[in-house]
Amino acid sequence: MNVSVILKNVMLELDEDLADIADYEEKFKMYLNMGYQIILRQYYKPRETFIVHTDKQGRVDLTGFDVEQVIEMQARNGRRVQFRACSDGCGAYQTTARDEEVSVVCQVNYPALVKDEDIPNIPEHAHYALVQYVCYKHLSSGNLAKQSRAQYYRQSFYEAMSMLKPMGTGGVTTYINFYSATN
Repeated sequence: MNVSVILKNVMLELDEDLADIADYEEKFKMYLNMGYQIILRQYYKPRETFIVHTDKQGRVDLTGFDVEQVIEMQARNGRRVQFRACSDGCGAYQTTARDEEVSVVCQVNYPALVKDEDIPNIPEHAHYALVQYVCYKHLSSGNLAKQSRAQYYRQSFYEAMSMLKPMGTGGVTTYINFYSATN
C-alpha cells in the first residue's frame, strides 16, 4: 500500500468523506510517519550490510549511512572484528581491523513517507497497521466516545506489531563458550 491508499483507508475507517482528504492530509501524514518510525525502530528493526574500508588506525566512518546501531562487523576472511563507537559521537567507530575491508551489519532507519507514491519499507501485512495508528492518533484527541473508539485502533495496531518479526530473526545464532558454561 502506498501513502495515498493508506490515507484513503483511514478516511474510510473514520467514516469521513473521501472528498475531504485534503483537509486532513498534513495531519494524517504526520501521524503516519510517527507510526512508521515506531514500527521501524521498535518492532521491525531493518538491517542492512555495508562493505567499508577501515583506515590505518582501524577507524571506520558511517556518517553517510542512516544507521541506528551497528550489530556486527566481520573481516573478509570471516573473522569477527571488535568495534566501539568513537567518543566524539560523529558516527565513526574504532575497530580492531587495520586498513582492510569489513562487512558491517547495521540496524538502519528509512526516510519519512512524504509523497503519495511512497511505499513503507515494512512487510505488506503490516501496512494496514499504519491505517490503525493514524485512526488511533486522530480519535484520541476527541470526546469520550471517540477516545473509546481510539482504544480499539490502538489495540489493533499493537496486536499487529506483536505478529511482526524483527529483520534478522530466525537466523543462525552463535553461542561462544556455550558448552563450557553448561557443564
